[in-house]
Amino acid sequence: MEEKSRTLAEPILRTLRALKSLEPLLDSMEHALVLLDREMKHLWATPSISNKSGLCLKDLQNRTCHSIHHNSSVPCKDCPLIETFETGKISEKTTRSPDGKFFLSRAIPVKDDQGSVIAVFESRREITEEKLKEQEQAEREAQYRALVESSPLGIYRISMDGKILMANLKYARMFGYSSPEEFIEALKDSSVASYYKNSDDRREVIEHIYSNPGVWFHREDVFLRRDGTTFHVHLHYRAVPSSAGEPLFIDGFIDDISERKALEEKIGKELKIRRQILDAVDIHINMKDADGRFTFANRAFCEDFGISAEKILGKTAKDIIKEPRGSAVYREDMEVLRTGLPAPNEERSLPGRDDSWFRTTKTPIFGDRGEITGLVACGYDITSIKKTTDALAESERKYRS
Repeated sequence: MEEKSRTLAEPILRTLRALKSLEPLLDSMEHALVLLDREMKHLWATPSISNKSGLCLKDLQNRTCHSIHHNSSVPCKDCPLIETFETGKISEKTTRSPDGKFFLSRAIPVKDDQGSVIAVFESRREITEEKLKEQEQAEREAQYRALVESSPLGIYRISMDGKILMANLKYARMFGYSSPEEFIEALKDSSVASYYKNSDDRREVIEHIYSNPGVWFHREDVFLRRDGTTFHVHLHYRAVPSSAGEPLFIDGFIDDISERKALEEKIGKELKIRRQILDAVDIHINMKDADGRFTFANRAFCEDFGISAEKILGKTAKDIIKEPRGSAVYREDMEVLRTGLPAPNEERSLPGRDDSWFRTTKTPIFGDRGEITGLVACGYDITSIKKTTDALAESERKYRS
């Protein structure tokens, strides 16, 4: 028994002699270094340990590590030393002291000639600042993920071959999937290209990206949901380039604009009906914005002024009526827009035609807050009245003469 104890102690003594010779160097390191036996008691420690614990090296030899660092009679939970004693392998753990400090402990086995672990060499370094930075970074990442997941827009990252690398919940649900993971699994044997209603649209996106990597693009497209129904979207996307300038993947945002498109279609149909009604009357009707530019003109007006309904948009009276009348009409428009008062009725012949006369009224258009947003003008054909009035005047002149 005495011989066995002496044999077991010999490897420890060799280790202690080696540590003693390296003590000045080891003590200059920021790591706390100790050698502990199977009872977790100190066999050796760098002098800095004595300074930090307030115990002399001799007193340390009778104390366990957990009694010194944690004021506990039992080893710490997940203690790396226990794991090393049990497995004979190097173990590394992050521990926390009662005062809230974090330490990285690395346990290295010391074995006898038969390979049995007879002691453990522990390197212990405080990593509180690093750990707090990690926690801060983790909190920022959590906030970022929460922001992405709560976004009303779909957010995605897609590989150049159309595989989803990352997406938020909104993106998956737009396509009829309950989670991004489910959508990613559905694309296992295909790509996002199969969800375009028009396959050429995907090719256009890729062409944009390769021609201008890193530049943000936006466009409207129509996609297919999981069940085959369609929905309209507005895409805002760009390719993230490599250091060589080649596209790596596509980052983007997607907004479901189906309701807006449906409303636009409904308004478009209503406007079409209104135009048909206004085009059916022989009254000259036109509308201008706050800068005096045409926003609408009906068929009768366009035909008599020799311009199409499309080409008149955005032009002013000066652009379509020859001078000097064009400038006079424009000044009249601007006066209505400036004062917010209707213009007095004016009787005018058509440009270059004295056989057609119209009485024109101009009325300002007001917005919801009372601001002037434009005007509407109506021209009534008074040619027959004008001719009758002129004929009566001529008859009266002849009668009086």
